[in-house]
Amino acid sequence: FVLDTAETIMLDELKIINSLLATIGVDGLTATDDQHPDFVKARLQVKLTTNSCLKLGFWFNTTYPTFSPNDNGEIFLPNDTLHTDALDTSVHVTKRGRRLYNIADRTFIFPAGTAIVVKHIATLALDELPETVLDYIRQKARYEFYVDNDGDEGRARRYEGAANQAWVELYREHLRNLDITALNSPSSRRMTKGRRTGTTGYSALNAHLHTGV
Repeated sequence: FVLDTAETIMLDELKIINSLLATIGVDGLTATDDQHPDFVKARLQVKLTTNSCLKLGFWFNTTYPTFSPNDNGEIFLPNDTLHTDALDTSVHVTKRGRRLYNIADRTFIFPAGTAIVVKHIATLALDELPETVLDYIRQKARYEFYVDNDGDEGRARRYEGAANQAWVELYREHLRNLDITALNSPSSRRMTKGRRTGTTGYSALNAHLHTGV
């Protein structure tokens, strides 16, 4: 018996949601229940925490593709795009809906022959995430959910400590998986320079570690 992808994602999500519900004394569920108010709140917290985590950009969801306009001059982004930035700081673009917006010219249209190298951060399904990421999402969401439900300070501190430790483990794995060859390539020299000056996603990750979850 093999679960399909949708069932696997549901089970991964349900396990995390049940860990949140347990903090407020609610029995775990065996299936999703959109009529259950605590389930709805917990599910929303998991989604918010997941997006907040993934948009930081890690080794597993960050790539550096080159985007060019179609015949109509538009640059459409992949469906999984969470965030995208041009590596060249002189290129002013931003994500708007499914398209890349030309801030400088205030238009979605780019000149023919345009080639923009970007840092592309993608969203992923829960079943595609590394275990350290899943653990951090569970711990962080549990802490936020408990605090939002006016939990006592003692337990809140324990949950916060667990979330901080999970973040440390995630960040360590992120550093282990950094592709040193890619970081030394010409297209990423701006990134490594920014890492020293605090302007890239990696510095944001480090700041996240030192300021807590």
